[in-house]
Amino acid sequence: MGGLIAFEVIRELRKRNKQLPQQLFISSTAGLTSSTSEDVNYKLSDDELVSMYPHLDMQFIGDNELQQLLIGILKADLELIYNYKYVQQEPLDIPVVAIHGVEDKRVKRDQIEQWEKETMSSFKLVQRMGGHRYIEHDAAFVTGLIREESIAKQIILVA
Repeated sequence: MGGLIAFEVIRELRKRNKQLPQQLFISSTAGLTSSTSEDVNYKLSDDELVSMYPHLDMQFIGDNELQQLLIGILKADLELIYNYKYVQQEPLDIPVVAIHGVEDKRVKRDQIEQWEKETMSSFKLVQRMGGHRYIEHDAAFVTGLIREESIAKQIILVA
């Protein structure tokens, strides 16, 4: 969902003639034309969601109240994705870097490659070992990649 939000924020900035970011990094997010609302079910039971998203299992969370809070957030995220309607517009004029876990069962390589259609600038696909949540074990690589790309494009990151 983060990729969807980042993309739409950039579109809104462009619409308002505001300064755009120098580059868009997408991770584990299918191209917005490659999936449908049928791919997302926000009405699943808590148990079904935990089986689909094992990081929400009580053995990892350790607190029932926190688990319920996180499940509620996930359901809200899934409902937003379910109700999202892609609107065709002119592609962005900024580079897009898409990062994909090669074992991702939710987002296939051909789906993430669809991000290339959303830019008139360069597109780069970076494949990493791991599944949908590859970043949990690969955060150092991802931050290094962002740093390298930023230096290469002389982007200043402000924390």
